[in-house]
Amino acid sequence: YGFATGNLIGFSLSPWIVGKLGGSEAAYAVMGMTLSGLVFSFCLICFFWTSGAPVAYVDVAKKTPQLKQIRRALENTSLRALLLTKTLLVTGVSVSGGALAFYVTAVMGNSLTILPIIGLSILAGTIVSQPVWLKIAVRLGKRNTYLLGSFFYIFCALSWLLGGPEESLWIFALRGLMFGITTGGTLLTSQSMLPDVLDHEVRRTNTRNEGVLTGLFSTVERGSA
Repeated sequence: YGFATGNLIGFSLSPWIVGKLGGSEAAYAVMGMTLSGLVFSFCLICFFWTSGAPVAYVDVAKKTPQLKQIRRALENTSLRALLLTKTLLVTGVSVSGGALAFYVTAVMGNSLTILPIIGLSILAGTIVSQPVWLKIAVRLGKRNTYLLGSFFYIFCALSWLLGGPEESLWIFALRGLMFGITTGGTLLTSQSMLPDVLDHEVRRTNTRNEGVLTGLFSTVERGSA
């Protein structure tokens, strides 16, 4: 849900501000200050919400050097596969978001101010589809569910080729809803496979390296975006 909400803000709010203020240099300045303020606010919220979380202190003499921890973690083939999968997924979503502004203005001949329509549609599709994808994952497994979601996501992406200046906003919104549904499946399964990888690492090495593996996962996720 947080990822979907972030997409709504990044893909819809920022171009909406620029379009509403006329696309001038001042409009981009307002957009930058608005988004930076939101990011800083969310960072503070996360900091204070987790300030009371339990902390396990480890004797410095017993700590394994970080580079050694990273090398050991990357020996986990499951982690490498998950990192590659996450890289492709987040890169695809980011590229789609960037290309969407170009599509709206150059292909549809419309204003950036209509982007919140598809942003809200994607958010709705992502949230509503979660219970359905969860049932599918229980039945088919996380890997197969991820492949299924990716398969339908590709078809949704190809549907942009059918669009044009004559496309109605209802079709535009419906396409966003379908994107939200397919993205919901890939996001749910890719995130939920991380605990499985962490469990596999414990059984593989008999050590707990959740911090390193989660850090690598988060770094790849942010870097790909």
